[in-house]
Amino acid sequence: MLTMLIDDNSIDLFLNQRLLEVGGFQSEFITFPLASEAVAYIQSHINEGKRLPQVIILDIQMPIMNGFEFLEELKKMFPENCPSKVFLLSSTIHQGDLKRAQSFEPMAFLLEKPLKVERIKALL
Repeated sequence: MLTMLIDDNSIDLFLNQRLLEVGGFQSEFITFPLASEAVAYIQSHINEGKRLPQVIILDIQMPIMNGFEFLEELKKMFPENCPSKVFLLSSTIHQGDLKRAQSFEPMAFLLEKPLKVERIKALL
């Protein structure tokens, strides 16, 4: 399995990957500090017919492109059937964020930080 982690905080990127590894989440990991870089990666892999991530874990609050803007781009690339399950991470769950995340189901789910491997496994 290929898992993409997106977060502008390098410590969170490292910790989330380690939590997944220690939690028995069998995957190859790729990380991005900017959602716009992750979008470019996915687009290039679509164009070249390369493997896409099955799981994407991203922070909502990021500079340049936030988690919801990333989801909008992903939805444009895959209007019918996205090959990835997306987990949005937030340190606080606001009602507006919850409703916005629900509009992307079953592609995306909103989870509260810190990351809980069991929760992701249950939603896969």
